[in-house]
Amino acid sequence: ARAIRFAAEHDRRNVWVGYPTVQAILGNRIAPGLLDRYLARSGYSGQLTQEPKPEDAPSNLFEPVKGDYGSHGRFDSRSKPRSIQMFTDRHRTAFWGLAGLLAIFGLHRLARRFDV
Repeated sequence: ARAIRFAAEHDRRNVWVGYPTVQAILGNRIAPGLLDRYLARSGYSGQLTQEPKPEDAPSNLFEPVKGDYGSHGRFDSRSKPRSIQMFTDRHRTAFWGLAGLLAIFGLHRLARRFDV
């Protein structure tokens, strides 16, 4: 939710939310047809489950379900409260500054190694 709010409040053209988003976007840039073929084969079946629906499960086919179910469900155990990817996106100036310093330090060490 924080990532969506950040995207709404900041003037950026794109905000990639979550590591799977990064994987999908970069994968599509590298091999665009590959991801399309993969999803064509497995996308629909990947959304299905073998678990039977409980007898008392409410139906939301024709009207909203009564009560507040929020954004919780059976995937709560797999969810994470924070994302390194989103942190680096929110603080990208500091991230790229640190990455630049590390690159300069690494190049300096490499140059000293080969200096005779």
